Order: sequence, then structure tokens, then C-alpha cells
Amino acid sequence: MNHRLLERREERRPHLASTLGHLGRFDEARRIWEELMEINPKYEHAKHIARLPFQNPSDAGKFTEGLRKAGLVE
Repeated sequence: MNHRLLERREERRPHLASTLGHLGRFDEARRIWEELMEINPKYEHAKHIARLPFQNPSDAGKFTEGLRKAGLVE
């Protein structure tokens, strides 16, 4: 698999896990999160949030809240 494809997979996993958390699909969110950790075991949510250009600052909170609902971040 090429480097850019792996980067895209990594970038999308946290957002998908967050969405699934908001939908109450916690088992699926945890499975996606596990896949992310396999792709990048050094992933850190705080660093991910800091580098994303959220147009609306409240979107970062919504993103994190979905992960919290699924029990993936504190």
C-alpha cells in the first residue's frame, strides 16, 4: 500500500469513529479505532485536533464528543 493511501486511511478513521459514537454504534466505533491504532500506534487525538483546520471551533468539540461517547478518549 502506498504512503498517501495509508495517510488517508489514518485521517478518516478518527472521524468515522466519532460519527459512529454520535450514532450510538459504539462497537463499530471501537473497531474502527482499533484499526487506526494498528495503522498508527502513535496516534494522539490532541495532536490530530490541533492540526485540523476546523472552520467552526465548535466542530472540534463535536468531533471529540463522538469519541467520548464511544469511550475512546477522555
